[in-house]
Amino acid sequence: MKMKYYSLLLIMIIPLLSLAQDTEIIGIARKVYQQPQFQEMYRDYIEPKVKLNKALPLPPNRKTEIKNDPTNLWKETEDNREYYIVTFPINPDIDTGFTMNYAAQVYIWKDNKKPFVIFLGQNGMGYPPNWGQQ
Repeated sequence: MKMKYYSLLLIMIIPLLSLAQDTEIIGIARKVYQQPQFQEMYRDYIEPKVKLNKALPLPPNRKTEIKNDPTNLWKETEDNREYYIVTFPINPDIDTGFTMNYAAQVYIWKDNKKPFVIFLGQNGMGYPPNWGQQ
């Protein structure tokens, strides 16, 4: 009987922990996306989606190339390092001028919760989270 109780408790608690984690990650992403330099592109009326990804292992020469390029937004990448992608969806019937199916995607490292890139749906290009700040 105790085992069933604990199993049921876990089934109830795990989604709540995931929801709390997603809420925190979405909050971090919103802080990046709400900065003044992104105001013209800001859309946040559809619930953002959170997806966990893993960095793919790269050949040693590619790793060195990335780490030695100070402008490369992936310079903190390690093999299998996990990161979140928070996607701010758009409604294509309302939102025009977007070349991607999202308004923005914010990438956040899982281990330190540091945002490291924002992709804008107007052009699909990635920028550092503090791009354009004075």
